[in-house]
Amino acid sequence: VDRSDEQLRVVSTSQGSEVLQCSVPLSPETEVPCNHWSLYIATVARRLSQNFGKLMGCDVAIAGDLPPASGMSTSSALICAMFMVLDARNGLKKLPRFQESFKTE
Repeated sequence: VDRSDEQLRVVSTSQGSEVLQCSVPLSPETEVPCNHWSLYIATVARRLSQNFGKLMGCDVAIAGDLPPASGMSTSSALICAMFMVLDARNGLKKLPRFQESFKTE
């Protein structure tokens, strides 16, 4: 769900019945927590803000059945999913700066 501010709010039901939540500012200065699942979300928020400036936020719900820390790339999947969400919200792939970074010939 689109937000009118620069917050990325994520709710996860991926770990059984426990509902996990985090809210991360879309800012180049976003602090990345250690040893917490939200570090992947914060990393994406900080990197995209550093690369593309002001981003609009959204509320996201995620779910999955892969066990955490199972060696099945759940962290990579979460990072890719957060990029896809922020791209859909902010049109990152349409920006000249993005397109120049991924030229193919």
